[in-house]
Amino acid sequence: MELEELRSLAQAEGIIRANSFCTRKNLIRAIQRERDQRDCFMTDERFLCHDVNCEWKNDCKRLVAEWLRW
Repeated sequence: MELEELRSLAQAEGIIRANSFCTRKNLIRAIQRERDQRDCFMTDERFLCHDVNCEWKNDCKRLVAEWLRW
């Protein structure tokens, strides 16, 4: 999902100022918090995650250069 699509989803979820998020990572974490889920997207928790129903799983578990994780 592209950033603009995520912003639309965030607004639909009720996140105020969804347009102020600059990265997909932070926006997805905000959506997770709004849904009362762990805001674990792209954190080290992903290596231990066994949530098969997570809609972010494929993006979250893909390999990313370490300097991009921050």
